[in-house]
Amino acid sequence: EQKHKETSAKLVERSAKETNAKEAMHKQAGQQARERVAKRGNTCGTDGWRPLCPGGCGVFAGSLLQDGMGSEMWGAMCVPIEAWTPHLKDMLYHLLMAAGFDSDRHGHVGALAAFHDTLSERRDPDGCICTQTWQALLAAGTLPLNEPEHCNHFLDETAALQHLVYRWDIGGKVTGRYCKYIKNTVARFQRENPLSADGRTKMWDWKMMLEYYGDPRVDDTGGHNQYQF
Repeated sequence: EQKHKETSAKLVERSAKETNAKEAMHKQAGQQARERVAKRGNTCGTDGWRPLCPGGCGVFAGSLLQDGMGSEMWGAMCVPIEAWTPHLKDMLYHLLMAAGFDSDRHGHVGALAAFHDTLSERRDPDGCICTQTWQALLAAGTLPLNEPEHCNHFLDETAALQHLVYRWDIGGKVTGRYCKYIKNTVARFQRENPLSADGRTKMWDWKMMLEYYGDPRVDDTGGHNQYQF
């Protein structure tokens, strides 16, 4: 019996050592990845795409980015996903789903990390969505969105767009279908900005709408879920 106890104790000790070794290797690999990102430079806040960090900015992103941004953009960027408004959480959820990454299983931050793993030469910091990630996410879905082509069926990318632009629209109904109301909403936004006012949602329309509607510190006051799968 004593010998059995000693053997069990040794096995537990060995298992603990192996676990600690794996954690150390994982931590080292993560640090090396972050150093590679730092050396390559990042695309946060440098060219008009609104940066958001659902995983929180952290010390790494903070030391790299804070000095290069104004306080307004920095403050909005560093809001963690837990403090995002419902519409912005749902926007990211549907963009990740459109790209094939399930936030229901992995959570928003976990699904984003899995998506980041697919990017070659990733420049955006861990937990952050900056120019490279926005463009890759949107390119993975349907572009451009248009009516009537995308009116008769549900698309996650349409639902994501509706959650974004209906944040303050009390008449907006999130259906996941790109019909006349969303097309007119997009066309109105395009007319008010230097965009082609055709009601079709393209990459550069997303860029400007994220800049205008994407501050997670501003409360939602409109938009109603009425999904039609």
